[in-house]
Amino acid sequence: MVQLVTLFNATVQLATLSNATLQLATLSNATVQLVIESNATVQLATLSNATVQLGIESNATVQLATLSYATVQLATLSNATVQLTTLCNATVQLATLSNATVQLATLSSATISLATLSNATVQLATLSYATLQLATSSNATVQLATLSNATVQLATLSYATVQLATLSYATLQLATSSNATVQLATLSNATVQLATLSNATVQLATLSNATVQLATLSNATVQLATLSNATVQLATLSNATVQLATLSNATVQLATLSNATVQLATLSNATVQLATLSNATVQLATLSNATVQLATLSNATVQLATLSNATVQLATLSNATVQLATLSNATVQLATLSNATVQLATLSNATVQLATLSNATVQLTTLSNAKVQLATLSNATVQLATLSNATVQLATLSNAMVKLVTLSNVTVQLATLSNATVQLAYLSNATIQLAT
Repeated sequence: MVQLVTLFNATVQLATLSNATLQLATLSNATVQLVIESNATVQLATLSNATVQLGIESNATVQLATLSYATVQLATLSNATVQLTTLCNATVQLATLSNATVQLATLSSATISLATLSNATVQLATLSYATLQLATSSNATVQLATLSNATVQLATLSYATVQLATLSYATLQLATSSNATVQLATLSNATVQLATLSNATVQLATLSNATVQLATLSNATVQLATLSNATVQLATLSNATVQLATLSNATVQLATLSNATVQLATLSNATVQLATLSNATVQLATLSNATVQLATLSNATVQLATLSNATVQLATLSNATVQLATLSNATVQLATLSNATVQLATLSNATVQLATLSNATVQLTTLSNAKVQLATLSNATVQLATLSNATVQLATLSNAMVKLVTLSNVTVQLATLSNATVQLAYLSNATIQLAT
């Protein structure tokens, strides 16, 4: 265990470290070089005007948070996890990454080049005036969120997952994608063309004055939510799942659907045409006595019990009570909840994501092999009890109370906590990191 804290104008060189845990916090104008590390965990927090070079690392976890005017170079990383958060005017170069997870959040005026990525996960969030080029990616996951005036080109992607969220005046071209997942959310005045997609998942949410064309999709999942004055055309879909939620003055055409599931929720002044449907299930919810799809619900009570291999999506809930019990192999997504009470009990092998919760009470009990992410919580109470082999990440908590009890073999990361009370009791073989 190596801890370097409160270094001013320091030069730190750590070389030939095997199975090491490195913590570098509160470094000002520092130069940090980490070379030839095997199975190492590297955390760099609160670095100002720093130069960070990470080279020749195998199975390494790298976390870079709160870097201002920093130059970050990550080369020749194998099976590495890279997290870059809160970078201002930064230049990030990621080359020759194999099986890598890359997270880039809150980048302003940044230039990002991702080339020759194999089996990589790339997350780019809150990029302003950025130029992104993703070429020759195989089995890659690409997430682009909160991009303003951006040009995005995705070409020759095989088995890729592409998420584009909060794009304003953007031009998106997705061509020659096989077995791809495409998510387009919060697009304003955007033109989206999806052609020649096989076994693709397409999600279009919060589109204003958008034209969406989906053609020649086989075994595709299409989700269209919160479309205003939109024209949606879905043609030649086989074994497709189509979800249309919160459409205002929209024209929806679904033709030649075989073995399809269609869900239409919260439609106002909409024209819906369903033609040539074979063995199809059509659900119209939130017109009268609705409990399905869980979209745009106000003051609603939702109970989901005894779900096996289920996917649960709860979006735009105001003053809602959500109870999820006895879920096996379930994926639970809770987004944009205001004054909500969320209870998750008896989850096995579950992935739980709680984002943008205000004045929320979150209780997670009896989680086995679970991954819990709590981000951007304000005035929240978080209780995590009886977690086995769990990974818990709590970031950007203000005036929060965090209780972690009876944790075995857990990794707990608490970053950027203001006026927080943290209680850790009965921890066995635990790694606890508190930064900034």
